[in-house]
Amino acid sequence: MLKRAKICVTAAIFLLSFVMMFQTLSVNAAGTVVSVVNAETGTNEIILPGDTLVNSTFLVNITITDVTGLAGWEINVTWNPALLRINSSGDVYLPTDNIFAGLNPFETDKLIDKEHGNVYYGVAHGFGKPDFTGSGTMCQILFTTVKNGTGEPVSCNIILDTESDFPTGIVDLYGEYMPFTVVNAHYVIPEFQTSILLVIFLITTLCAFAFGRKTWHGKRLHHATTT
Repeated sequence: MLKRAKICVTAAIFLLSFVMMFQTLSVNAAGTVVSVVNAETGTNEIILPGDTLVNSTFLVNITITDVTGLAGWEINVTWNPALLRINSSGDVYLPTDNIFAGLNPFETDKLIDKEHGNVYYGVAHGFGKPDFTGSGTMCQILFTTVKNGTGEPVSCNIILDTESDFPTGIVDLYGEYMPFTVVNAHYVIPEFQTSILLVIFLITTLCAFAFGRKTWHGKRLHHATTT
C-alpha cells in the first residue's frame, strides 16, 4: 500500500513538473522580441579585451523574432556617451539581408545625439508591398569605443528605450502599435592590469640577462679551451 502511494506521488510530481515545464516553454516562446545582439557572437553580451584600444569598433544587430504582420519599426537606442559613440549616420544602416529587403523600404532620417548617447531611426516597407512575418535583422549599428579598461573597468548597457517621448516601437499594416518585449545588450571592457606590463617587462629583462650571461660564459669557456 505504501509502495503504491509512493508511486502515485512520484507520478503526480512528474506530471506536475511536465505541465509547469510546458507552461514555461509556452510563455518563453510566445510573443515578439526586439533585441540588441552582438553581431559576432549572437549573444546579448559585448565583451572586449581589457587592452582594447580607444577608437576600436564593434557591430551590433537590432533583431526581431516571432513577429506577424510587421509593416514598420522605429528604434531609440541609448548608451553611455562617455564610453561609446556613433561617428556618423553611415554607422547605422540596413544590412542586405534586413527583414524588409526586396520590399522597397523607406527610411527616416537617423538622428544621432552624441552628447546624450542615443539614436532615433525608423524604417517601413514600401507602398503596396507585403508585411513581414518571421524573425530577422532590422538594422545594424557600428559603435566606436571612447575609453578602454586600462584604468578601470568599462561597462554600460545598450538599451532599446521604450519609455521616452520617442520610444522604440513596431507597427502593423494599419499603423497600429504592436506588443513586444525588449532584450538589451551589456557592453564591458574588463580592467586591464597595467602592472602586468611591468611583470612582463621584468621577466623579459631577466630572461635576456640570463641568456646573455649564458652566452658570455660559453664564450669564456670556449676561449679557455682554445688557448
